Amino acid sequence: MVPRGKVDPWGVVSKPCPKPIVTAVQGLCYTLGIELMLCNQITVAAENAQFIQYEVSRGLFPFGGGTVRWPLAAGTHNAYRYMLTGEPFDAAEAHRIGIVQQVVLATECLPAAIEMAQKIAMQAPLGVQAVLRNTRLAEARGSDAALGRLRREIVKIFLSKDIRRGLKAFQERRPARFEGN
Repeated sequence: MVPRGKVDPWGVVSKPCPKPIVTAVQGLCYTLGIELMLCNQITVAAENAQFIQYEVSRGLFPFGGGTVRWPLAAGTHNAYRYMLTGEPFDAAEAHRIGIVQQVVLATECLPAAIEMAQKIAMQAPLGVQAVLRNTRLAEARGSDAALGRLRREIVKIFLSKDIRRGLKAFQERRPARFEGN
């Protein structure tokens, strides 16, 4: 389904996107759309968003990684509720169970998601990449594997120029300007 060398948006047959993704959801979001959300790092939903994970109602199951990511994001029993029943739920419920991180007015959805992405883009690229790598490692191989990599990650960051830029900005009480090195 995914051409060679391309990014699998669901992270099922190839590595996930190496950059953080912020999703904006408005209106109806069904099945694979929810599974795309669950692959991303932050989801902003319009208050009018409606969700349905209804594959079981159609003779399928959440094959875009939902059976793995739903429990991580929402807890096993919340995941079971929506994966096994195909019940619809709204943005408030999606926020309550943790698959949406922010609910806003419909007119503010895309601007809020862009603002969140811009906040991430202003952070230290090496730190952002370390967060993604270490969190994904913990999800895939457990906390011991992720904790075992912390030293290697922090040494790489301590040897960077960006750590000096960040510390200097902190001392000068101003935002840092990172370059990713």
